[in-house]
Amino acid sequence: MLFRSTDVIVVGSGCSGAMAAQTLVEKGVKVNLIDVGIKNLEYENKIPEGSFEKIRQSETQQHIPFLGNDFESLEFNDSKSGAQLTPPRKHLVQLSGDLLQIQSKTFFPVESLAYGGLGAGWGLGCCVYSDNELQQCSLDVTSMHAAYEIIAQRMGISADANDNASVYTIGKVQHHLPPLDLDETKFLLEKFNRNKNKFNHLDFFLGRPALALLSHDFDGRKATRYDDMHFYRDAGKSAYRPQLTIEKLIGHSNFKMSPMQLVLSYKEIEDGVEVTCVHVETHEKSTFRARKLVLAAGALSSARIVLRSRNISSELSFLCNPYTYYPCLNPFM
Repeated sequence: MLFRSTDVIVVGSGCSGAMAAQTLVEKGVKVNLIDVGIKNLEYENKIPEGSFEKIRQSETQQHIPFLGNDFESLEFNDSKSGAQLTPPRKHLVQLSGDLLQIQSKTFFPVESLAYGGLGAGWGLGCCVYSDNELQQCSLDVTSMHAAYEIIAQRMGISADANDNASVYTIGKVQHHLPPLDLDETKFLLEKFNRNKNKFNHLDFFLGRPALALLSHDFDGRKATRYDDMHFYRDAGKSAYRPQLTIEKLIGHSNFKMSPMQLVLSYKEIEDGVEVTCVHVETHEKSTFRARKLVLAAGALSSARIVLRSRNISSELSFLCNPYTYYPCLNPFM
């Protein structure tokens, strides 16, 4: 099946794809956003209202949001990518293992074909790159600062621009909301601040993270209710999810979305590009045409599409930042 040309095809409905689509649509460009876009239908109306604590104390069917209808969140086999996802977020990795296959015994990435991509369940942390990092990536510092401001205005970022770690979190971004309230752990930050010069001398910095979570009502969305349920539901739309941007674009004359389509490859043609997809349910192949193509399908899937399109079968190196979890126990709480 061949679909007529549009101006730009954007592949991926995650954070990058949604923001790219909005930027193009606002400039009068006709956009076709292509993605599989799996949605959560099973748990959409099964998450009870109230805080995590209240649900744990009073909800007789609490196993549904916390463990799943079939207790599918209890992992008895080898841990796999997405094992930490809550039942209402399990759709983030649905079909990923079948359609985005990884053959490795040491590398277990989390990839998503969900509506909103991994952004549909991300932890909301927002950190800018430093000027030095931008320069090392050959990105124009001035242009990136301007882009950060635009993105912050669209999403609604809560941050403290004056704390000890702000240079590593919100950076120089001016358009942000006040930081979220701290819980009883704030005494740790207060204790650190009394000795921060000593810690900073050891290259240790501590502060509040910049979060895509509203401290105040913003753009028709509600401030967070501090109920610790943001990994289960999107009450009040206080947490930014990419689908919020896409839902605003749907209905715009310059925007359309082609769901349930897995992009296989692209081919450059005389007046633009052809993108070949397969429908994940009917398995019917389709070809979409556009003047330009934007790949925003994640680092691994975007690379897959490029390599497949150019018939490259050699190994490809990539960089991945390591991180470490430190389990902590506070004897004063």
